[in-house]
Amino acid sequence: MNARVGGLICAFALVASITQTAKAQHFFPVRPKHVTTSEMSGILTEYGIGNGTGEFSIRNSSGKRIDFFLAYPTYINGRVYACERPPAPNERFDSSQCRAWPKNVVIGSTKVRITYWWMVPPGSSERVRVSDAIRSFNGS
Repeated sequence: MNARVGGLICAFALVASITQTAKAQHFFPVRPKHVTTSEMSGILTEYGIGNGTGEFSIRNSSGKRIDFFLAYPTYINGRVYACERPPAPNERFDSSQCRAWPKNVVIGSTKVRITYWWMVPPGSSERVRVSDAIRSFNGS
C-alpha cells in the first residue's frame, strides 16, 4: 500500500508540475499605464490564438515579416473579437474557432496600422513587440 500511495503522490506532483509550467507560459499582457507606444504599418499576414498566447504578423513596406504578441484585450478597429484563427484565403475556415471577425480585415491582403510597445516576457531575456490595437486602412 505504501508503494501505491507513493506512486500516486509522484503522479500528482508530476501533473502539478506540468500544470504550473503551462500556466507560466500564458502570455496576454495588459498595456502598462506609462509605457511608450509606437506605430507600424503593413499587410496583416498571420493571426492566431492558442496554447495560452496569441500572435500576429505583418509584412512591412520592405517586405520584412514583423511579429507581435497579442495583449489583452486587443482591439481590431476599436472592437474586441473572439477569434482564435480568422478566415484566410486558400485555407479551410472553422467557424468554431472564430465567432466573429471584421469583414474588411483579410489575412494576407489588408493593410493595417499597429500600436505596440516592447516588453520582456516572464522567463525570457529577449524583448518582444506586444500590441493591443490593430486598425485597418479601409474603414472600421
